[in-house]
Amino acid sequence: MPKRTKKKPPCSSAPSNDKQQLIVPGEVEFRCSEDDAWYTVSLRLENGQCLRVSFTDFVGSPDENFTIDEFQDIDELEVFGRRFRILSVQLQDSDCWKMKKGMKICCSCEIISKNDLKFFDAVVRSVHRYDHEFLEIEEDEDELCTCVFKVHWQYGPYCGNITSSRIENICLIQEETDNFHPDLTLFLNLAREKILLRTSAISGYISDKQMVDTFDEDTDLGSIRLSSAVTDSTDTYYSVFIENLEMDTSPKNIVDFLFKQTSVWSHALIFPSAFTDIYQRGVIIVKTGYMIMKIIKFLHDPSHSIVSSRGRPWVMLQKGCHCNSLENILLKNTLLHYLSQPHSNPDDLTGIKVVEEGSAEFERAKDLTDLFVEFYNHVNALHERYGVEQNKLFAT
Repeated sequence: MPKRTKKKPPCSSAPSNDKQQLIVPGEVEFRCSEDDAWYTVSLRLENGQCLRVSFTDFVGSPDENFTIDEFQDIDELEVFGRRFRILSVQLQDSDCWKMKKGMKICCSCEIISKNDLKFFDAVVRSVHRYDHEFLEIEEDEDELCTCVFKVHWQYGPYCGNITSSRIENICLIQEETDNFHPDLTLFLNLAREKILLRTSAISGYISDKQMVDTFDEDTDLGSIRLSSAVTDSTDTYYSVFIENLEMDTSPKNIVDFLFKQTSVWSHALIFPSAFTDIYQRGVIIVKTGYMIMKIIKFLHDPSHSIVSSRGRPWVMLQKGCHCNSLENILLKNTLLHYLSQPHSNPDDLTGIKVVEEGSAEFERAKDLTDLFVEFYNHVNALHERYGVEQNKLFAT
């Protein structure tokens, strides 16, 4: 089985590293901005200001340096953070059963013009399974996978194309975990704090005890407006509604999940439910149109679904958003307490997760979404019929 190797990274404008021996390699890989290929790197935070990225497989290769002051906004910082992940693992012949349609992998690509081998992200489009061969080597049998995998390249010279790959070209992307490298986590937190302070974003957003609820004028929930006394009635906020939430989902669950997935600071409100309800309805609120469009793009991404731990999907019946001015009405203390109450286990997020296209969970979520939409339309039809019959009785 060929071992995973990575050739020398492209030239970087970062200064050379005179203290290479002081940096301890870690199990981290980095997507280089110059070619979008993944390389094994070690990380070191220097003086709380600079993150040094060293290509560990190549002695003498120039490092890349990043400072906490060079990011213009949260979105740029988020893109940077996603260029790091836990080192991918070479797929072994006996583990080819792990390959599924729709899964994201790291796949090797030979750069013929440079006689080079680089690794890029791709998505498995189909799996063609064949009987494995078994070779006798010194009284042992060596399993040889002969399966073929069609992959859709996300980056690299074949970006956008579908080609055939074999098991020796494939590495499995490890499940992401928070804080997988302490220096990277600290650097991102420091950079995020710098951005918020520089743009006065902290004062521009509403605190947990100043949660805001916006409703469109034509919504069937009434014209309730909720805001804090410090919010000017001329301020504009953007909101999007979520249907089919689990009954134990809290606003903080939603806010924490969305920030983890999109790096967008938002607020959320769960509407009161009737005793007979089996699901909740909520609303997400942000300050700018750019932020709401980023959230909408994530919510409506057809390549995944957002579900609870038992598989209940979030349903967005509208693809647009609502834009409203807010009035100066104080929230009731009970509602304030409910909205600002911290989650008992912030790492749990009540099991909210993303399931990718092609998985069994995704297919079940799609069926449950279709069922909910059918139910929702049926209830609306009953409401309309009830209104017509009621008006007939009032007219008599």
